[in-house]
Amino acid sequence: MKANAKQSIRYKVRSNLLKVSTLFILIMFLSFSIIIQHIFSTTASKNVMIQLDYISTQLNYYLDSTVNFSKALIIDDLIQKKTKAYNQQPSSFSSSDRKSIETKINNIIQSNNFIYAVSLFSLDKHVIASTYEHHYRSDNTLQNLNAPIWFTHKLHHKYKNDPAIQLLSFQQPFYSLQTGEKLGYIELSIHEDSIHNIYLDKASLESQIFMMDSSGIIQSSDGTLSLGLRAPLKANLGVGEKKSITPQYIIFSKYIPELDWYIVNRMRPSLYYSTIYSSFVITILVTILCILCCLFISKKLANNVTTPIYDLIRHIFKIKNGFWTTIDLPVEDSDIKLLYDEFNKMIRSQEALKDSVVKAQKEKDRLSLNLLQQQVNPHFLYNTLDNICALAELDEKETLMNLVMNLSTFYRTSLCNGEFLITLKEELTLTEAYLHIMEVRYYHKFTYEIDCPKALYSCTCIKLLLQPLIENSIYHGIKGISYPGVIKIKVFTNHDQLMIVVSDNGRGFAESDIHKFKSDKHHFGIWSIDQRIQLYFGKQYGLVIEHGAPSGCTVTISLPLRKGFENEL
Repeated sequence: MKANAKQSIRYKVRSNLLKVSTLFILIMFLSFSIIIQHIFSTTASKNVMIQLDYISTQLNYYLDSTVNFSKALIIDDLIQKKTKAYNQQPSSFSSSDRKSIETKINNIIQSNNFIYAVSLFSLDKHVIASTYEHHYRSDNTLQNLNAPIWFTHKLHHKYKNDPAIQLLSFQQPFYSLQTGEKLGYIELSIHEDSIHNIYLDKASLESQIFMMDSSGIIQSSDGTLSLGLRAPLKANLGVGEKKSITPQYIIFSKYIPELDWYIVNRMRPSLYYSTIYSSFVITILVTILCILCCLFISKKLANNVTTPIYDLIRHIFKIKNGFWTTIDLPVEDSDIKLLYDEFNKMIRSQEALKDSVVKAQKEKDRLSLNLLQQQVNPHFLYNTLDNICALAELDEKETLMNLVMNLSTFYRTSLCNGEFLITLKEELTLTEAYLHIMEVRYYHKFTYEIDCPKALYSCTCIKLLLQPLIENSIYHGIKGISYPGVIKIKVFTNHDQLMIVVSDNGRGFAESDIHKFKSDKHHFGIWSIDQRIQLYFGKQYGLVIEHGAPSGCTVTISLPLRKGFENEL
């Protein structure tokens, strides 16, 4: 009863359930991790690109608005008139003229808050009017322009040592509306503060947002990088929207073709993957929890499945020790209940058989023969129950169930209401069940063949007529050979007799043993067959034992050909 815990059914069921469920959970964990990583990575990249699109859109709005304001200024009548007058006679251009132009400029651009200053230049590059206050330019970017241009430059304070102001300026020539002659140049400037205010609130300690030109010089920054320096990037940004990954940073960029600039968001992986890390930790915790739940559930299921089987095994050992009682334990599983019911039927059949033997005391000859039959069945049952226990310990469930079902079939047929006459079909069913059981005990040791016309199935036959012969063929013929054994059963008719031939290719026997098999009560199986046949049907019937060809043994049984007998179980 006691065995290695790792070889028990309960341990194997529990460990296999746990292995399968754990494998399934790990596969799901890996799948979900990959899916979550992809989803969050895609979402994070999309969010950053949306952010860059917003900055780009807002910056393009500034650029387009600046261009539109420049168009509105250069077609203004006052600006056209005063600029033309300046070009014709600069000496007559007074401060009041300059003031009137600056007032007009302020009136036109006052509706926006990002144009820092506007300047008008004459054809000879002198300042006609400017809204700059207390600042001067340190460079001369004004050239003989024939087309609009965007550029960056700095303004310095005239009187104080304040930091220089970084400006993004738009310059273009403008012409007389009447004559088409060039009148001068106009310049509109956007303060860098207005640009970086677009994205200043979107930066963090783990993320930097800045703009740089195509040569890598920083033109706008969130305050973490100095303007005018080369950007600390090694990635090739290219054109359009790009994502680059380096060991230290994940870099997103968007190209602005109007300025030949790049908007760059450089963030640390810890920020980019923070949501993924959190989800991954949560997934790990859920996975561990699921595995613990599977451990508990597998233990519970293993106990539910194996407890009835262990109860049956314990009861079988009780029966083996002589306590012949039915098993009466509550079960819910239909298969286990069927096993219990069939087992109880087997026990009741055995009890009924023993009762019938007691009641048949007056028929001394039959009592002697019936007692011989009782010796066959319990001996066979004990051996089979031992096999059931061994299969249960080896966790051979399918073989175990087949063995129990064949055992049930064997006893259901052999112990049916105490009757000794059954149909040939029932006898062959009983014999085949016995052969299946012997195949389990002697694995791959022999095969069998049964050849019987269906028309003879209803013929009358003595119960347990063939089983002792099969047992004798296995134990005394096939068991001791080294080659595959074959048992053949052939049924046919000869005039008014039913003939059953049982042959094997075993090791055979000596000629002197033939008489001993039929007369020696130590060979009670064969002896009882001959006695029962003659007792029920007469001395003209019985069995004949012969040598097989070229080896083995052949037993021929002759019975009266009687049809229409039915034995209800």
